[in-house]
Amino acid sequence: MQDTKICIIDDNPAVCESLRFLFESVDGSKVEIYMTAMAFLEKFSSEWIGCLIVDFFMPSLNGIELMKELKKRNNRMGVVMICGNGTPEIEACSLTAGAEAFMSKPFHIDKLLGIVKTITAKQNMLS
Repeated sequence: MQDTKICIIDDNPAVCESLRFLFESVDGSKVEIYMTAMAFLEKFSSEWIGCLIVDFFMPSLNGIELMKELKKRNNRMGVVMICGNGTPEIEACSLTAGAEAFMSKPFHIDKLLGIVKTITAKQNMLS
């Protein structure tokens, strides 16, 4: 089985570090942080499995554009789209684009942990 990881892609350093601390301290997850979608794509490997936590609004390449690019690259990672100014339209757009879940900031930690656990378990079963 390949390494499962959680990648956090958000241009807000406080969100990134808070989520890293959460996932590393709760279950020892391997967490990587990227401040832009482009930085993530530069390091992306189609061999990776796991979960992406992606901010909807980011400079240069937003969360939806990132998901479209990942589909072109045969991505196998599950996506949780997050947004500071979430609306029903943004949620619908995210889910239609292929996100497995959508959460508005600030999010309920237990719900986020449960969603990520479900996604990573599913990804591990598929590998």
